[in-house]
Amino acid sequence: MTLSAAAYRDIFEEHPDGMAVLGPETGRIHECNARFAELVDTTSEQLEGRAISTVLASPTAADGDLVGELQETEGETAYRIRTDEETDRSVAVRTSTLDGGGNERVVMRAVAAPEQAQLQELERKTRAMDEAPIGITISDLDDEDNALIYANEGFQRLTGYSKSSVVGQNCRFLQGDETSGEPVATMRDAVEANEATSVELRNYRKDGAMFWNRVTIAPVEDADGEISNYVGFQEDITERKEYEQELELAYNLLETVPSGVLRTTPSADGTFEYANPALVSLLDAESSDQLREHRVAEFYETPSERADLIDDLAETDTPVQHETTVETMTGDTKEVLITALLTEDDGGNEHIHKVVQDITTRKEYERRIKEQRDNLDILNQILRHDIRNDLQLVSAYAEMLDEHVDEAGEEQLATIRTSAANAIELTRTARDMADVMLSAEDTRREVDLRRALVTKLEETRDEHPEAEIERRESLPSATVLANDMLGSVFRNLLTNAIKHNNSDQPEVTVTATTDEETATVRVADNGPGIPDAQKDEIFGKGEKGLESEGTGIGLYLVQTLVEHYGGEVWVEDNDPEGAVFGVELPLAG
Repeated sequence: MTLSAAAYRDIFEEHPDGMAVLGPETGRIHECNARFAELVDTTSEQLEGRAISTVLASPTAADGDLVGELQETEGETAYRIRTDEETDRSVAVRTSTLDGGGNERVVMRAVAAPEQAQLQELERKTRAMDEAPIGITISDLDDEDNALIYANEGFQRLTGYSKSSVVGQNCRFLQGDETSGEPVATMRDAVEANEATSVELRNYRKDGAMFWNRVTIAPVEDADGEISNYVGFQEDITERKEYEQELELAYNLLETVPSGVLRTTPSADGTFEYANPALVSLLDAESSDQLREHRVAEFYETPSERADLIDDLAETDTPVQHETTVETMTGDTKEVLITALLTEDDGGNEHIHKVVQDITTRKEYERRIKEQRDNLDILNQILRHDIRNDLQLVSAYAEMLDEHVDEAGEEQLATIRTSAANAIELTRTARDMADVMLSAEDTRREVDLRRALVTKLEETRDEHPEAEIERRESLPSATVLANDMLGSVFRNLLTNAIKHNNSDQPEVTVTATTDEETATVRVADNGPGIPDAQKDEIFGKGEKGLESEGTGIGLYLVQTLVEHYGGEVWVEDNDPEGAVFGVELPLAG
């Protein structure tokens, strides 16, 4: 449809901006509308025929060049209008050239500066919102679901949702399974009350990833002062929230850990900067505030030990441990282990972080153990020398008396010999047991199994000529994990098979086999055997065999040593009679 000349005239006259038609050569005003005349504080009739240079001032062009400048300028340009009231008014001018019927004309449009400033301000605000590093949304309160009508690029980056997919929706699409209802209700109540609020809640991105969102909403009023919209600001605070949770976890650990924890200054006396409840209890204080009334050095029984700790910390950047004695608020003394580390904060200030463990009970136990070990060591020396030497003298004199005792005393002399031999064997076992108890470290090494076993077989044959001891098969060449006391295992098993044998001719058979990981030695006898009810208890400390006069310490030593080697020991029935003691040892390598 083509507009008539009258229609164009109406548009020209009623246009809200100032409009003027200029001659391109003369620069004179051919006609203008009423709005343009208002800008100059005159009438259209008085402006027609006037040079534009009498109305419009250019900051750069001379009057004669003004029309040319207007034609060359693209977009809006700021000028000043010289009004007939002798005042200046800022305007923004845009021009275009029309060529109709061979008559070229320049059409000029002028907008008052206050309106232009508002447009520019609105444009700046819109650009600022779009480029803001946080999410910004605007919702429509007139919509019954308070749907979004605007979402900036920051919101799109934050959530992964495009602008077109969120406009028209309520922001609840960001909520998920772990979104708490409390902050959601807080925002809903604020909107209903036309108030601003700020909450923190779990939200979910388009890809399902959870993030912590700090949402601030506030009402927006229209030109009439009525609340028409709500603006929302969304900020990803996931890193801050995770940091806060880590701090909270660390604080809760410090508050509940059973060891004392404190932070102090590295000064000579030291001030309490932090003390957890365990330290308050350890020092018999009423509260951490009470501790802060004192200096750290006051609690050292020997204050110089604190200075030693500080000196050691200054020489390293790793934790330092010191054992010391502290005196509590009630005057009691406690032995403690201090683990300390010297650190420096962002401001360059040094602090000492300490963990204080009460080791009073442990130290008392260590002293008791040391005393027991010292006593055991003395007993071991007595067994090795004094008692064993006296028993050997008894055996020697019994041999000497053999030719001087008549037939009536031979039985008593035999009893003396047997008892002395048993006592010597007992001292040997007790000596081995003491060596085991005095050895707290892992002493395992590679040991030749066949050599250890053959040695004890030969010794036992010499000591017990009345018994028949044989190897059923050749012994394998194997190296096991054990120590120098492996021979005591075999000696006690062999001796046990003979001493507790009630047959006329004690018979002992030894076999040994190996597989990929272990070596197994079996010692079988023709004695009375072990009842099933005693098989699991026979290796217990102090257990005795059937009708035995012994103490049971030998088998207890066997089990202790074998378990120390990482092996197993057991007893089973022999066929047709007797018992079989089995020992399984780990192979070396």
